[in-house]
Amino acid sequence: MATMLRPSWARLAAAFPLSPSTWVLRELSPDRTSARVAAVPAADAIRARLDEVVAPDGWSCQLLPLGDRALVCNLSVEGVTRSGVYELPAGTVTGSALGSASAIADGALAAAAAQFGMRLDSGDTWVDHEPETGEVLLDVLEQVAVERSDEPAGSVTAAQEQDVQSRAAPSAAAPAEERPEARQVIDRLVERLKAEGLGAAAAKLVVEYGGYGRDVEESRELYGRLRALLMHKVTVPS
Repeated sequence: MATMLRPSWARLAAAFPLSPSTWVLRELSPDRTSARVAAVPAADAIRARLDEVVAPDGWSCQLLPLGDRALVCNLSVEGVTRSGVYELPAGTVTGSALGSASAIADGALAAAAAQFGMRLDSGDTWVDHEPETGEVLLDVLEQVAVERSDEPAGSVTAAQEQDVQSRAAPSAAAPAEERPEARQVIDRLVERLKAEGLGAAAAKLVVEYGGYGRDVEESRELYGRLRALLMHKVTVPS
């Protein structure tokens, strides 16, 4: 006999805001240069929703290992238990942000929460993936989209100009922890280019794109050109 939908569960399934959210890996391309990712509600947001709707003593969850790359989450809400499984795609860099133990746990909780209607209807998307580090462009795109949401098209903020100057003069750069996490993805790529003796070429690209790009598409293009430069596939004219 099917379990009847409880009145409180309609509140569990209420729409989640797009932020805060967590990104999970769904699939890697055969050459591992692209990744299919999906946004799911952040673990803290899921727990807060459960606390609010059924109270802290009205729910519980149990995480169980399934091999060394997957977890099963048994989520119990008001006496009803439903399970979700999250497994890292083959080839994932386990030390990366989306390949860590905490990322697997967040993915498993989100999979179980989805069984109670707690999900984001954002769909999956393919993004650039760095095979060696496991980094993806998604963090940059997400941050830029938020920051650009109410900026005039084509504008460059003072913060962007400061970041460009910081990368051009390493001694004046702000500590990494003071920068938005998403921007560190491009910053780390620039640092790798410097280590390869390509710092000047990278700086020209950064200036050309006004820091991190003036919109999402420019940010994607900048990242792609920087990565191609690192792979010695293109050069920047002097």
